[in-house]
Amino acid sequence: MPALPVAARRHDFTAGCPVGAAMQEAHHDADLGPVVGGIVSDWQAALADLIGGSGRTRRESDDLAMLAIGSLEGAIMMARVTRSTAPIDVVVERIAPLLAGE
Repeated sequence: MPALPVAARRHDFTAGCPVGAAMQEAHHDADLGPVVGGIVSDWQAALADLIGGSGRTRRESDDLAMLAIGSLEGAIMMARVTRSTAPIDVVVERIAPLLAGE
């Protein structure tokens, strides 16, 4: 995840996550909503599978995956509006130990 703050600065905080942007608008679009929802579900399942390898239950893995994705997507939006990598840095610093089981 160190690449996120670097990319944010390189693009002068103008670029965000395209899926995150679509998530904000997809809730009322009958065609786009299921597609974006499927992408997010796939992300969550893939991350939960990785987390589950550390001896957690499926529910714990799913919850941590959701927490990580939601936190990071929110941090990307906050970084753009504040023009600071601090939100991304804080999320990575706090979420990484949880994902690692520390």
